Amino acid sequence: MDKLIRNIGFSFVAALSVLPFTSSAHKDRDTIPLLGSALFPESIDYRAARQTFYVTGFNDGSIQTVTRHGGQASILQPSGTDGRTAALGIKVDAAHGRLWVLDPGAIYTYDLRTNRLLKKTKLSDVIPVPASLLNDLAIDRFGNAYVTDSTNPYIYRVDGKTLQARVWLDVSQTVPYGQQNGVPFNLNGIAITPNERYLVIAKTNDGTFWRVNLFNKAITAIQLPEALTFADGITWGDDGSLFVMRNFINTITKVKFSSDFAAGTATPVTATNIEVPTSAAYVNGNLYVVNSEFDHFPGFGGDGVANLPFTLSIVKN
Repeated sequence: MDKLIRNIGFSFVAALSVLPFTSSAHKDRDTIPLLGSALFPESIDYRAARQTFYVTGFNDGSIQTVTRHGGQASILQPSGTDGRTAALGIKVDAAHGRLWVLDPGAIYTYDLRTNRLLKKTKLSDVIPVPASLLNDLAIDRFGNAYVTDSTNPYIYRVDGKTLQARVWLDVSQTVPYGQQNGVPFNLNGIAITPNERYLVIAKTNDGTFWRVNLFNKAITAIQLPEALTFADGITWGDDGSLFVMRNFINTITKVKFSSDFAAGTATPVTATNIEVPTSAAYVNGNLYVVNSEFDHFPGFGGDGVANLPFTLSIVKN
């Protein structure tokens, strides 16, 4: 993982020094413990039929499952599975029986029922880039996957039938890429709008949000009342609002969009039991939030001493 941080080529310590965030060793009772002492969890998704969450380990590449009722955790894929030692975005595609997982330079597609690897796509086989950070993904109703790269100005698409990946869109002419506000992470959290007409994508370092038309690939900056800096994972609520995890400022913001998703309003979500939230799953009025504890991660200037156990927090909304 240290090599990953060096390849990205940034100093996050300076950024942390100006953030109004103080971690706490307190574990709220509205939490679910995870397995592992070094995973630094990153992403989550929910499999409704099994009432089970799937959680990735950023620092070890593992995947674990956690039951919604009872909070029973178990390791589905240990660190090193299929060569993966870091894991970021994860998505359950129950309609097509697949589980999707990202590491910084590869896309993994598994059979959801058997846990068998269907395909591992190395980004180097799609496009030659010196470094990458495949960060998050969204799946449409046809089983196609859209993947963000926080280092390179591309959106990749994996065909739902053939599992072949390609560069779907070069955003460099519209979306500014590079280090901003001391942070190198660019496009990150991604979601498909409920009407399946657009992608909504969060840009971490400057807090902008972008709407991408799935049919003609037109890119539009979404008008928001404020920049949602440090935006990470995003997830829809049942009323059509989007919940935005804003990692190092320890904040969750709820965005309500206009009917065309060209503009939105933002309101804070009350959450006192979170620690650097990076992703969430919305289930029956609750957000199940990943507490990454990245403030303790050595690659981000932390002391390496996490407040164990790592947890998911239940935030009522």
